[in-house]
Amino acid sequence: MQRRKRKKGKAAGREKLKEKLPEGLTLADLCFSLQETIFAMLVEVTERAMSHCGSKEVIVVGGVGCNVRLQQMI
Repeated sequence: MQRRKRKKGKAAGREKLKEKLPEGLTLADLCFSLQETIFAMLVEVTERAMSHCGSKEVIVVGGVGCNVRLQQMI
């Protein structure tokens, strides 16, 4: 009896996700949708904070702040 080698870590998670995706939806589609949703939430919270503080400017820094898509949305 042969044992199947199990994938570990990210590879295993990626495979499970691929199995659960509806037909016609790719992992790239899922990731893009998730990114857009998270960025929309970040923009909304940032706008609320700016309004609450009466600020007209915001500085976004760090790895997330370097994302071109987020910069476009802000």
